[in-house]
Parts: sequence; C-alpha cells; structure tokens
Amino acid sequence: MLTRILHNSDQLYSFFNELGLNLMLPQRQHLLNMADALLVCEDVKTLAALQRQFVQAPDASNMADFLRISPWQANDVRDALRQHQVARLLTEAEKSSTPPESKPSQEKPSPFSQQIPDSADNFRAVASPPAHRLESCGAI
Repeated sequence: MLTRILHNSDQLYSFFNELGLNLMLPQRQHLLNMADALLVCEDVKTLAALQRQFVQAPDASNMADFLRISPWQANDVRDALRQHQVARLLTEAEKSSTPPESKPSQEKPSPFSQQIPDSADNFRAVASPPAHRLESCGAI
C-alpha cells in the first residue's frame, strides 16, 4: 500500500472553514486529517490504517485521544454540518428554480422537490404540499 496524503485537501480544508466550527487549531487538524484519511483509505478503516495514509504520519494515539478526551462535542459538529447543508441546498434551489411564467395563477415550483424511490427501478418526483392545501383539509 502506498502512502497517499502529502498534505490535506484544499477543498476539504475550505469546507471545514465554511462550517465555522469552534475548535482549537490542533482539534481542527485532527478532524481534517481523519476526514481526509477516511476519504482515501481503501483498507478497513481503523485508526492505524488512517494514520498510515499520511507521509508524515501523526501518532495513532493522537487520533484516539482526539476522539476520546479532546474537549469538543460531536453534536456541535453535526449541527454545523446540518446548517451548512440546508443553506447550501437553499442556495442551489434558488439558483436552479426558474422564474414564474407571466400567468398569475401558476404556482412557482417548490425548491424542495426530491426523488423518492417507488421501487428499485422506478423513481418519481414529489414535493411538499403547500400549507394552504393542508389547511383546507383541517390538517393544520
């Protein structure tokens, strides 16, 4: 197995910066190293295998200590990731939605359409129903 990581991915570094995580510099570096190694590791993903992905390998116990005793909360990272994903989806939806036609009665397509599997081979697009339709049914 060849060592794959000489330095961390610039795209991954930018992504973590966009999350705005409140981590100290060593914590950020360990998180970045682990994420980068997880992306390229082809073996079973143990801490030792992740550590072997780097040319200048950090001690595997450093990664374990980061996960076990470092003062950060996984929920803080998850929350930042969720907020980033929602903001990015909304931005992409606004970019891709077409302007409404000149007809005033036509509804603007929902930016929250998604593919839901109907079966293994068939997919259909569905969108969240507008709130006024639910109100007329007495659901709200």
